Amino acid sequence: AFEERPDRPWPTPQVFRPLDMFLERCHDQLHVSRTAAQYETLHGVELGGQSGRALSARLVQLSAAFASARSALSSSSPDPLAAPAETFDPAFCAFRVAVKS
Repeated sequence: AFEERPDRPWPTPQVFRPLDMFLERCHDQLHVSRTAAQYETLHGVELGGQSGRALSARLVQLSAAFASARSALSSSSPDPLAAPAETFDPAFCAFRVAVKS
């Protein structure tokens, strides 16, 4: 009935499981927001040098791929904090895979 987590030395009673799930969802949204902020800093960046044009084009492609992944995540549920795990978790997993690749 109790689940041990490495970040907490105490077991989590069943009564706190919904709160834990909500906190995990908040951390997921924080990850999305921080990643979006990092990609926003790349907007309009032009790199110089011998391969600058190719690298700048790659940055545009990465930003477009991120925007597409974020849009897919947003369309999975209008309210990500209230979305059921069955719809949000696979969408968030796909988002993370898209961002990492």
